[in-house]
Amino acid sequence: MRGKFFGLLLSCTVAFSSMSFVAFAEEENSIQKKIMEANQDMQETIKNMPLDEQEAARKEWERSQKDYEEFLRKDVKVDPVKVAEALRSKFNDPNITVEDAKNLVGALGFPPSHHTRGDVFVTWDNKTSGFRHGHAGIGSHSSSLTVESFPEGGVQYRARSTWPNNTRKWAAYLVDGAKSDEYQSAASFSENSVGKPYSRDFFNKRRTDRYYCSSIVWRAWVNQGYDLDSNGGGAVLPSDIDRSKKAIAYYTKGF
Repeated sequence: MRGKFFGLLLSCTVAFSSMSFVAFAEEENSIQKKIMEANQDMQETIKNMPLDEQEAARKEWERSQKDYEEFLRKDVKVDPVKVAEALRSKFNDPNITVEDAKNLVGALGFPPSHHTRGDVFVTWDNKTSGFRHGHAGIGSHSSSLTVESFPEGGVQYRARSTWPNNTRKWAAYLVDGAKSDEYQSAASFSENSVGKPYSRDFFNKRRTDRYYCSSIVWRAWVNQGYDLDSNGGGAVLPSDIDRSKKAIAYYTKGF
């Protein structure tokens, strides 16, 4: 009887290990595909840049590739203590507790119980055509809308529900130390930018006549004195925002 039990246990262990290996292999294949796609898109972008700008852009992308690969492999963790601190600052409420932060996300997973104006959203999915590097958005004054930039239509309002419903792997962030009026100003800036065209000038994040997905998020917050670009390069990618010490994750999906 004992022999049969251990035989069954061994079979289950082998089966579980095989399933784990298959899942790992599938995830690794997905990561490698995303790296290849992002590299293809960026090389095409660099090729179409003025000749005198190409070398600097190529060197920056070589540095960014390592960050991007780390981003794809990253396991984002939520720290309730940091989330509670960020919420106290956002809502000017010293009574918000760590338990409140732990209960921020409702039974359905999302939306959270607080208003998401000015909050930052980042996905690991290769969302935007034109440059498959992930995607970013920012919460508007409406609890049901975000502001995002896409090649089709430029800066625009999108239903916030598309994030939990249509995105496989993503996270939502507060901005460390930011006050209520700064969240409102960041949201207002993004809303006032609706209608501006999409930017393919990825290595010039400082353009204000047009925006790509992460540059509109970066600009909305740098205007408030919070630079969410973790490496300070000419481009700001969703991975740069995620890596910023000022970005405090309060919700994750797919990790």
